[in-house]
Amino acid sequence: MSIWDVDRAIDAIAGTMITKFYPSAIAKMTGLPLADSFERLLKLVEDGRVNLELEVTCPNCFHTVRTVREKKDLSTDELECERCGEVFAVSEEYLIPVFRVSPDYRDDVKKNHVHRLTPLSLRLTHHLTR
Repeated sequence: MSIWDVDRAIDAIAGTMITKFYPSAIAKMTGLPLADSFERLLKLVEDGRVNLELEVTCPNCFHTVRTVREKKDLSTDELECERCGEVFAVSEEYLIPVFRVSPDYRDDVKKNHVHRLTPLSLRLTHHLTR
């Protein structure tokens, strides 16, 4: 288990149809602590390999109400859940980080790397598509 397993996991994801993933999935797949996985993912955001977004979840039914790139993109203090009708004030506790492989990096991986099914990529695909 090393932080480089996170990079390998991102390469594996880039070669699949997976559109988004959570830090907890990467931690589970790599066997790394969540904090270490998250820290490495933030470095990959800086490198342009992945993009970070925030999902706003309903406190009542946990449905994703909105996805934004940054907290400042939340133009309203209250949101209504289209699933259960709950109206709630947006707060930090309802924000969940979600990552996506950047389109440029995905293209680069597909063009320049052979996507091999390794034990890590098989576990990753299994956990992320469930």
